[in-house]
Amino acid sequence: MQMSTDDLNDQDENCWKIAIGKETFAGYSKYLRIMPQGRHVDEANMKIAAFLKVIEQTIENEWESAIAANSYYKVFDFTKRYPDSKFAPEYATKLKEYEQFKLIEDEAIKKHETDEQKAEKETYEFALNLMVNQNYSATATRESLINRGLDAKNANEIVTDLEDRIKDGKKQGAHRDLFWGAVWCFGGIKFTILSYSAASNGGVYYIFYGAIIYGVWRFLKGIIKSLF
Repeated sequence: MQMSTDDLNDQDENCWKIAIGKETFAGYSKYLRIMPQGRHVDEANMKIAAFLKVIEQTIENEWESAIAANSYYKVFDFTKRYPDSKFAPEYATKLKEYEQFKLIEDEAIKKHETDEQKAEKETYEFALNLMVNQNYSATATRESLINRGLDAKNANEIVTDLEDRIKDGKKQGAHRDLFWGAVWCFGGIKFTILSYSAASNGGVYYIFYGAIIYGVWRFLKGIIKSLF
């Protein structure tokens, strides 16, 4: 069914209002696709040309910035983001020219990563000492990290991670205590029984108090750890 002239005009105005409302390259391009013969085609083309000019200027500024930085990686990053820009013929030459800076940048990146790892380790050790050796609560530890200069998000992540590790460590410790407590206790009982049996004809037998008591103590220690 063919649309009337009034309907086409209404559609044209509606599409144009949508394009103006969005005020984007994609919005005006969509208007041209839907209404190639619309009354606002010239205006849409002018808008698109203006957007293209801004985009082109942005790309040119970024290229100049990458060149001015004397950085292999900045130029390399630019080539990946704009593989078909007007500067593409210069890519290979510039990358080769800046290879001399690559080693320097690699060393700087490596040093930065090492410094970050060292700082992160020191922060973890500081927080762990507060929570384990000084019995700080999670909230108090988090506040101490923030006072130390850490942002709230990272402070919370570190405290949460340490809480999980401490809980896991206590569980593993509890399991070890339960296991070795049982081994020592039953071992002491077993050797006491064997000693008693060997002395059933009037000989001397031994009661392994030490092993039994140590085993009971360690087993109870494991139970307490698992509960708390």
